[in-house]
Amino acid sequence: MPNVQLTRIYDGVAQGELPSADTDLRLDLQDAADLLAVNSLIRKGVRVCRLADGSVAIPATPGSRQLLKDEVRAHGVTFQRAPAGWHGTPLNEIVVGYLGSVEERDTLIDLGFATRAVTAATLAGTLTDEVDVLLVASNVNLANLTAPNRNALEAFLARGGGVVGLGTAGASFGRATSLLSVTATAGPSLASGVANVVNHDGPVTSGAVPHSFISQPVWFTNLGTEVTVEQSYAADPPLAGWWAATGAGTNGQSAAANQASIIRSVSAGGNGVVLFGTAPTFRLHRKGLQPQLGRALLWAAQP
Repeated sequence: MPNVQLTRIYDGVAQGELPSADTDLRLDLQDAADLLAVNSLIRKGVRVCRLADGSVAIPATPGSRQLLKDEVRAHGVTFQRAPAGWHGTPLNEIVVGYLGSVEERDTLIDLGFATRAVTAATLAGTLTDEVDVLLVASNVNLANLTAPNRNALEAFLARGGGVVGLGTAGASFGRATSLLSVTATAGPSLASGVANVVNHDGPVTSGAVPHSFISQPVWFTNLGTEVTVEQSYAADPPLAGWWAATGAGTNGQSAAANQASIIRSVSAGGNGVVLFGTAPTFRLHRKGLQPQLGRALLWAAQP
């Protein structure tokens, strides 16, 4: 080691920031802590509005400033002045039903969302009126649903329930329920690592870093006219990890180049739908992708 002064550090604390002026504020959702703060403020009755870029604005009110100070202290979040003349969509507290594993459950908890575990066999009892968004991370054979479970799913979609899907399972669900038109292609099952991506500044990926994590990457083609691309794989997708270049036939990295990795859509019935070809919940250590999932849930609930 070079002869330099070293200081032993045992812990670190994010300080956060709140502008001193009593003005409307903006919070850019780029961290799980930001989503925790947003969900906490909504539950406390603070008016929170989603802006077009996926960030949120909080109007200045006499009772809100102390609550904002509490969030800065609790989560280390940094508020900024809101842009002049801003317009946004008011957000309500949302409940997320998830078809998946503990990875989805614990990621949702890390983001501060209220959750309900859902399976194909329990839709009738768990997909109640209080569930606003369905997170689909495992395959569902709709043809095998019992009549009560099918009726519960149809009622959820009929009242405009949102859907966020992961991988091919999410795309299959979207097609089977006629929510959107899309073809999903999966890479090799062992392909994983960090991918280069291009963000398109929508409500899900605005401000995100140009890298993402993949575990059996999925890309979307044959998009319907109602579909918007939120993020694409770059021309040279892999940054680190393993993914065959061309030897894997139609699912090598060259086939995914420039194809959509995250898409969103609003169905004819008003359902907000977001599909991820990346892996935001994989093994619970995709911390940098958690805010993308949180943004997708907020958007799908109230597109």
